[in-house]
Amino acid sequence: MPPRGTRRSRRARWRWPGPSARAAFPRGSSPCSRRPSGSARPSPCAIDRWPGRRTAWRGVDPYKLFHREAAWYLIGRCHLHDEPRVFRLDRISDAATGDGRFEPPDFDLDAHLRHTWGVYRGRELHEVAIHFDAALAPLIEGGTHHPGERIEQLGNGGLEYRVTLSHLGEVARWIVSFGGQARAVAPPALVQIVADLGLLAYERHARGDDPSPTSIRRQQDLPGLVRDAAARQRSFNYDGQSG
Repeated sequence: MPPRGTRRSRRARWRWPGPSARAAFPRGSSPCSRRPSGSARPSPCAIDRWPGRRTAWRGVDPYKLFHREAAWYLIGRCHLHDEPRVFRLDRISDAATGDGRFEPPDFDLDAHLRHTWGVYRGRELHEVAIHFDAALAPLIEGGTHHPGERIEQLGNGGLEYRVTLSHLGEVARWIVSFGGQARAVAPPALVQIVADLGLLAYERHARGDDPSPTSIRRQQDLPGLVRDAAARQRSFNYDGQSG
């Protein structure tokens, strides 16, 4: 059940960006973002989340809705953590409008996500360096992969790609996706994460069977990522799971 002081929305079953959801929430609105008639300030809301299939209601002051990496996200002040958190909409099973009003801050979404590769955000900045083989040079030079990227030519025809990020998990998987034609150079934590991801993939495919529950380590146990639960809560792990 939603917490006391909330009003359940009949339109809270979000399945964006499907046509039924667009009809229910025109022009990017949602049960959490609609303002009562004549009100200058929006209401807080409660959302029911199900990461790992375990639901939990969470109070949120909604700031923005945005689309990134083929998914929709809600960002707002989480009442539990008293800081901005991001929640993935297709992991929200229900929503209800709360009583009262809140004063929305002058929130800059672009600035908030400036040092993210996708949606994960940490507290410490990392200077990332990646070397790409010459065969990939046209692909990397021909597209924009991050607003803050810097690209330099190497003497062997390859490229050095640099970007400043606050979380390493997503960019590590991007590097691995090039199948050995991209190499993490810095920071050392990123090099270790990429090496571990490659080793896990090799072991899984070489063995050719399903992994046992203990044979594959979870992402948070990889070197360079936050390990303990308390530290993970303090970091901005923006896929909606740590909100």
